[in-house]
Order: sequence, then C-alpha cells, then structure tokens
Amino acid sequence: MSKKIIRLTESDLENIVRRVITEQNRPSEQIDIADTFQSGKWKIPENVKKIDDAIQKIRTFKEKNKGSVIQVEINSGESQVTNYDAEVTPKKKVDPGYLSKKRAETLKNYLEKNASDILQDVKIVVNEPVIGSTPYTQGKDNPRDEKYTKEQFSNFTIKVIAEKNPVPIIPPGCVTGLEIKVWVPSHECNNAEFFLFANDTLLLNAEGGKTANLNNSNGNVTYRNISGEPKLPGQLVNPAYGYISKKYGSNKDGDIRGTRVDTFTVTNEQSKNIVKQGKGLINIWFISVSPNTHKDLPRVKIVKNGEVVYNDKPGVNDGLLLTLDACGDKVVDNKVVIRPSTVQQERESLVSSRLQMYKDGKLPPIDDSKDDSKQMLLDDVASLLPIAGVLGDIIKKVKTYDDKREKLDYIKSINLEDIYSSAFPILQKYDLWRNGGLRKNKIRNKTIRNSDMYGDVRIDLKKFFDVFDIFFKTEDNDYNDEGLSHGPIYRRIEDLNIS
Repeated sequence: MSKKIIRLTESDLENIVRRVITEQNRPSEQIDIADTFQSGKWKIPENVKKIDDAIQKIRTFKEKNKGSVIQVEINSGESQVTNYDAEVTPKKKVDPGYLSKKRAETLKNYLEKNASDILQDVKIVVNEPVIGSTPYTQGKDNPRDEKYTKEQFSNFTIKVIAEKNPVPIIPPGCVTGLEIKVWVPSHECNNAEFFLFANDTLLLNAEGGKTANLNNSNGNVTYRNISGEPKLPGQLVNPAYGYISKKYGSNKDGDIRGTRVDTFTVTNEQSKNIVKQGKGLINIWFISVSPNTHKDLPRVKIVKNGEVVYNDKPGVNDGLLLTLDACGDKVVDNKVVIRPSTVQQERESLVSSRLQMYKDGKLPPIDDSKDDSKQMLLDDVASLLPIAGVLGDIIKKVKTYDDKREKLDYIKSINLEDIYSSAFPILQKYDLWRNGGLRKNKIRNKTIRNSDMYGDVRIDLKKFFDVFDIFFKTEDNDYNDEGLSHGPIYRRIEDLNIS
C-alpha cells in the first residue's frame, strides 16, 4: 500500500508549534467534589454546599478569564466494586459506570438550573466515567480498601479553550436607510398605536411622529399604564381627525375603519447610535402606547437596500419583534436582550402632550358613551390571565408529587370555588364560555369566535381556557378533579407543558 506524504512548510510548522504552546499555557483548574453523593445515590443531596462552592470557583475562574470561552468538564471515576442504585426501591444492582453517568448528568442539570449566570460562553462537557483497573470479587475483597477508594472520584475541570471572537468593527452608518413599514387593513378600534425602537433608539416616522399610529375609531382610550389613568377622546388618538397628524387631512369627522400605514427610515445619525448600542446586533422593539393593544392585525415589513428582510404579522404588541445582524441585513437569533430604557418616559410624554391639547379647549367634553368597546374587552380578557396563572401554579405544584394519592389530596385542598368564581363575571359578561370545553374548543360568542377583529382576544382566551378547563366542566360551577376529558386529573396534568 502506498504511503501518503504530507509536506509542511515552515509557516505550517510555526503555526502548529504556536497552537500547541498556546493550548499548553491556557489556564485550567480542577475542583474536587468527592464525597458529594452517598453510596448508591445519584440525585442531588440535601447538603449541596460542596457543589455550590465549586460553582463559585467556576464563577471566579470565569471572571479572571474574561474574553475567553470556558469549558467545564464533569469527571467521575468508579472502581470495580459492585454497585447498587439506592434511589429506587428495592435497590438494584447496576453495571460499572451507571452511577457515575447518573451523577454527572445530575450535576450538569444542577449547573444549568442554578448557575445560569455563568453559562454564557461556557461549554459543559460530561466525560465518560473512568472505570478502575483493580479487579474485585464480591464477598472476598474489601470494598473499602484504599486500592478501590482511590479509583472513586468526582470533580470539575475548568479551563480556557478559546478566545471569544471580538465584536466586529461595524461602520457607524451601515444601518442608514433601513426602512420599517407598519400597516393594518380595515378594522375599527383605537387600540393600535406603537413605538418602534432599534436597540435603545426611538425611531421617527416619515412625518416626524414618534409612533406607528394605526388607530381608526371614534372611541375614547383610557391609559391604565400612565399615572392617573387619563382618558383621551378619539379625536386625539385617531390620526385621521387631523389634530395630531395632517397625513390623512383634517376631516372633523375622522376616517373611521380606514387602513393605516406608517414608515420609519433610519437616518445616518440614528444609525451611529444604534450601532454603538447594539454591540453587533439590532433589536427591533414593537411597544404599545396603551395597554392591551392589537397583536394580531398589524403587519410589519423591513427592507434594507431594496431587499426584504422581514414581512409578517409580528404577533407582538409590547416586546421584542426580532433581532437583526449588525447592519440590519438579516434576522438572527438572540436570547439576551435589554428592553429600551425610555419606554415609559415616551409613553408619559406622548399622552401628556395630547392631554394638554385637550385642556387647551380645542375639543368638546369627553363623551363616556364613546369608550372604546374593544379596549374594554381586551382589558377584561387580560384580567383572566392571572387567574390562569394561579391555576398553572397549582398544576406545577401537583407535578412535584410522585404519588397519585398525594396529587389528588393536594388538588382537593385547594379552594377551587373561589378561583373559578373570580372568572365567571367576565365569562358571563361577554358569553365567552367554550362549548364542549377541551374537546370542541369553540367560544360560544360567535362574533368573537369568527371575526378578524377578535384574533388577539382569541389568543388570550386560548391561554386562559387551556388551564381553566383542566378542572372546569360547565358555567354552572360544576368543576371536579376529572374535568372534561377522560382519565384522572393527575395523569392529564403530567402530560401538560405548563411554563
């Protein structure tokens, strides 16, 4: 068989040597956590001081090596002494390596749950257990002999494995010209006005306004997220009346049910701030001015240099819309985001300026009969979600019990009547009961069930009923631990993903 010859240049050899020397000189540390687990045990013990001390050492190591990628290796070793799994009843004999693997996975889960602050730029590796070479015969050899105990160990090895990629140098004007168009088809409500932020920079629309104003009703809006909960008439909320914008003319009767659109284009000056704030990313925020606004009708289209970057319904009415790369050329994943710092300040300022217009006497007194009915519905449905949250907490608690009798006893100890009764007034007010509950999943109120105007209401109602119906049967206070579907409640709860 012919041999393959690889020829290395002098430069290749220099790079290899440099890489080896670099890796040899990278900091590392070993943290012993022996004796953490009792014989046959692999679940996290009650006394976790040794593990928590190890986590603190990892945290200190990471702080000392900022700018580096850290690897945490979970290592374990066993002798050939016969082992038993004591976490089950009766305990069972297990093969060498079984307990070590269980303990390592348990430690990994504990790190992920209790040390999330140190896991960014940290790679966790669970190494295969090392099985000792010393033979052991049960009933003949002493399992506590030093030759066996020295082969039993648990530790963390922490080390620098690479340097973090430096944040790329981004031209400060590279976001200039990024265009965001926000629009809505015909509807009729005044619950659709939004700020757009790129990182911590508030964007301005083509008319110089601070919002994407999609309102098109004559109803009043109450701002329950503003101090004093002020109310504004439709004329100072819907831009088509001409008081807060001349974009749609100065029609004293407004333009009811019309389509709405606003376009935002990033200026060169804004681009500099956005790049500086983003550290390589652009977070686009879609944040409502009034509470409980539309989240199903608005459309957003983002264009950069003629290329469409995003074109969809955001499904968000107060939060992160998406994250773009440093120059806004494509959508990227980003789990670490910081909400814009001036949101509430901008809300207060906007509403305050409109209140001043009202106080200046340019409009007739507010007619309470024109309170926006959609806003009241959105507010009422939003008040159901905390009730679902309470029931969700009950379900999560049930899932902590291992025994089905304990699960049922806990459920019976809860005062479900008070919890459910608190939801009935809203359900009765709008006839929101679900026909057939879990099986049919249809809201009885046909208008809310079928109209495009109520998609956002249906989103929140589904979140509510998915939990509410676990115990509930009919609107006649008929609820029990069997609910609407077949099978015991404790079994259905185990299948739920309540987060």
